[in-house]
Order: sequence, then C-alpha cells, then structure tokens
Amino acid sequence: MNTKFHLDQAVANAFYGRFSHLRDIQKATINPILCGLNVILTSGTGSGKTEAVMAPLISKYWRQAILNNTLFILYIAPTKALVNDLEKRLYSPLSSLGLRVGIRHGDRDDLISSSPPHILITTPESLEVLLHRKDKALLSIKAVVIDEIHLLYNTQRGLQISISLQRLMKNLLDKPQFIMLSATIGELKYIRDFFFGNNENTVLLSYNTTRVIDAHIRHIPTLKDFVALIHKLTEGRNTKLLIFTNSRRECERLAGALQSEKSLKGFIYAHYSSLSPEVRIENEKKFSSMRTAICVATSTLELGIDIGDINVVLLWGIPSGVDSFLQRIGRGNRRSNKTNVVCLIPDYSNSVLIDALQFAALIDAASKGDLPTREPYELFGAFSQQCINIIDSHNGQFIRIKDLCDLVSHKSYFSREIIESILAELASKGFLQHHSYKNQYGADQELYRISDMKLIYGNFGIGSQTINLYYRKKLLGEIPIINLLRLRRNSKIRFAG
Repeated sequence: MNTKFHLDQAVANAFYGRFSHLRDIQKATINPILCGLNVILTSGTGSGKTEAVMAPLISKYWRQAILNNTLFILYIAPTKALVNDLEKRLYSPLSSLGLRVGIRHGDRDDLISSSPPHILITTPESLEVLLHRKDKALLSIKAVVIDEIHLLYNTQRGLQISISLQRLMKNLLDKPQFIMLSATIGELKYIRDFFFGNNENTVLLSYNTTRVIDAHIRHIPTLKDFVALIHKLTEGRNTKLLIFTNSRRECERLAGALQSEKSLKGFIYAHYSSLSPEVRIENEKKFSSMRTAICVATSTLELGIDIGDINVVLLWGIPSGVDSFLQRIGRGNRRSNKTNVVCLIPDYSNSVLIDALQFAALIDAASKGDLPTREPYELFGAFSQQCINIIDSHNGQFIRIKDLCDLVSHKSYFSREIIESILAELASKGFLQHHSYKNQYGADQELYRISDMKLIYGNFGIGSQTINLYYRKKLLGEIPIINLLRLRRNSKIRFAG
C-alpha cells in the first residue's frame, strides 16, 4: 500500500502519479470507500471527483477482479455523450493496470465482445436493458457509481434508477457499494433519501470549491451587436469561446450569424442533442484541438465532457437555475481559479431590467456557493414503467403483488393501497391482467405491443416522430417530422451549424 495515499501502489501511480499532492476531496474519499461505505460527494466542476472515487474503488477491488476476469464496477451516467467521454478519460489509467473499460448504450455494447470489460459505463436505460435480459455479467458487480446525479434527482428517470438498483441488489449475493457524484447539489441527505431511503448508511461529503466569477452582464439589441462582441473577444489573440443557448433554434441562429462572417468561417461549431453521435464527436474533437474556435451549444455541453480549456463562457439567455448556471460557467478556465463569463440578455428579451436582475441573482448565489435544496418529490410514474418491464422480463408470467411492493419498500409514500391502484389502472388500460385468486399480475395485449416497439426501457416522453437528416450521404442527425410542415419549396434548413 502507498503510505502517502493509502491506496494500492500501482493504482496510486496510475491515477495520481503525475501529481505531487492530492486535492482535499481526493483525500477525503479514500478511507470511506476502502472501508466499503456508500458515499455521496459534491464538489465543483473540474475538481477531480471522478478520480476521487475511482482510485479507491479500483484499489479495493481490482486484483480480485483481474484474477476472476469479471465485471466489478458499474458506472452510470445520464447521457451517451458523457458515457463516451468517461471511457476516454478512464482508459489510460485503467489500461495501465491491465483493466478493460467498456460501454453499453444504444450505439454500442461491449458486453458482447470476446473480451468483456471489468468496468462498464452505461446509461439508466441501458442498465434496464441488462436487467431485463438478466445479463449474467451483472452478478459480479461490487460497486455502482452514478455521475451527475443532480440530473436524475426528483425526476422519473431518478425513480427508475432507484428501483433498478433494488432489482440489481436482489440478484447479488453481496450488497454493492454505492457512490454518487454531482457538482451542484445542496442537501446531500435528500439525495440519499430519494434513491435509497433514510435508513441507508451513507457518508455525505460536500466540498465547496468556489471560484472567483468575473461576470459581465450585457444587453444585445441585435444579432449585429452579438457578432461585433464576438469579434472583440477574439480579435488579435487565440481564444476559445463556449456560448450556451437555451434551445436548438437559438443555437443554430447564433451559429449561422457567426458563420456568415468571412473572418470567423471555419471556426464555428454547433452542439446539441439532435445531432448524430458522429457529428457531435467530430465537432468536439475539432473544437478541442483548435487554438481559436467558437462552439455554440445547448445544455449538452453542461456536463463534464472534455472539450479543452475555454477562455470565456457566454450565456445567451438565463439558465434554468443556479445549478445549471454553475454547470455552464464551470466549463471555462478550468486551469485557473477564476471563471470569465459574459451574461447576454438576448434581442428577444421582454424585459431587459428583469433579465439583468435575474442574472445578477444567479451570479451572487453562485459566488456564495448557494446550491438549490429541494426535498424529495413523491413520484409514481416510473413505477408503472418498471412493473411493465419486470413482468415482460419474465415473459409476461404472473408476478406477486408483494414482489412488486418490495421494489419500493424504501419509499414510505408507496403504500400497498397506492401500488394496487396503479396496477389496477394498468390492467384497465390493457397492459396487465389480474389473477385474483393468486393476487398476481401478468402481461396483457398492450404490454406485448409496446414491448415489440421497445418502449419499455425508459421514462422519456415519447414526443413526436423524427426523421434522419443527411447531407451528401452523411448522417447529420434527426429532426421532428412536424418541422416538415413548415417547409416550402426552396426552403433552407440550418443544421449542425
């Protein structure tokens, strides 16, 4: 063992060999994790949270996992883009230890490879696919890490994860260790209560890594003024700018205005969820590698995706809250203790004064480290989806009501009466059928129909249908079919910048 870090020597070298000392959060996580305790950790963006939990987890379990050649860490992230980025970040230290890291999401499944991974990074929906197909790789799991937990807390996807973890534990001989991470959670005990119930023994670690925020608020009356500001910020020096918008429409509008400038053409990139994975990754790589570049993005780049160092973050419109504000400005100046941010009141603002006051309030709260504290919501919708998924995973066979109740026994508001009313409603809609004598529920025709459509794995709204958009045989992404109704002959579509 390394006497300085209290980690396995090889693991300490792999994760921290280049550094003379550890950050406070990286020291604080070592003993609780090595002792097998559950940990919920919050610390600022770019503070080294991933390494802080992965180094002790690897140190605790890796030698036995290599000996048995088994999967031992399940790492859950809320988006495919973050899953892909985490694999890139962890590949070097893990491969130096002889460990394989893999991915499981809609675009890739490394569990079916000839050399399955020791560490699997996946999404909530893909975990449910693995539970549904009763994947034997899950039987050796020793620890579960859930990243960017603020995006799942108090949501139906969060309830889905909470129940999925209960399903996972029922299949394991030993209860796994749970680790949760976020940069923008105020009250950690609420996270514990929402996902596990208040009886779960968990170490709560909060490290306020407040950075100096050098913020400016400006009103932009026209797009011409916006372009002039960008010229001013980039003129005569190498500059990386990241511009956040609140919609894809605004993202494309700003990217289009900048690309119309000859001096900026070739330096502009767009980033949002409708782009194909190939286009998003290509834009991330190009933007990261260039010394001067501008990326206009939606919330897709709020998370910890590596896009290099950013000189200035610009916010086009007010973020949804202080947590989103912190995530966005945290993308900039990651090698410095000061964040440069320009808060832009856009040309469509209904009240410049009110928007300026809202920006000022966000800046003040972020500077003080005042994070949102919301008590756990009483959510029910994902329980219906989980019941359908579980019954379908048993080939539609009847399952006892008690077994379904056990999945939410850690949530006190789920009474037997409420659960039976939910099941009865699903039966009335044709998804389930009730076996009154045995007090069980099994599949009915509607369940088989949505199972065939593969609509039983998630808690996203179905929304409108989409079509793929190609340019010279290259898939750019997808757009809602309803958008086609707005097109006329000779219409121009701006997409992917």
